[in-house]
Amino acid sequence: MKSLILKNEKGQVLIIVLFIMLFIFLLISALADLMSVDTLMVNNQLQSIKTGYIADAGIEDGISRLRLNDRYAVTNLSVNFPSGSSSTYTFTVWNTGDSRTIISTATLGNYTQVKEAEFRISGRANTFTVNILFSNVR
Repeated sequence: MKSLILKNEKGQVLIIVLFIMLFIFLLISALADLMSVDTLMVNNQLQSIKTGYIADAGIEDGISRLRLNDRYAVTNLSVNFPSGSSSTYTFTVWNTGDSRTIISTATLGNYTQVKEAEFRISGRANTFTVNILFSNVR
């Protein structure tokens, strides 16, 4: 009787091993999916940060142009940044009395970020001080 029971149980180990392999495969598939989602999230965050820095460059460019000419005003000047790349910033400088407003719109791929800064200039041409009244991200 013992030999009949052992002969009939040979396939059970195979089924158990197959279920364990299926479980391991599903676990690895789920982890791979999570890793791909994390990679996409990190890439989105990186592109957003880069776009913010490019928008800051537009603000700084506007300020440096105002240092050369305190009456400088321009609408929608577009600059590739860094030079030769596909990323751009477009900035506008408005003069309203003694305050200036710079709006910088940065574009990097499908990402766009707009930053706005209003400030006052005081002092002479090469020694003036820039006081930023507010900086806003839209």
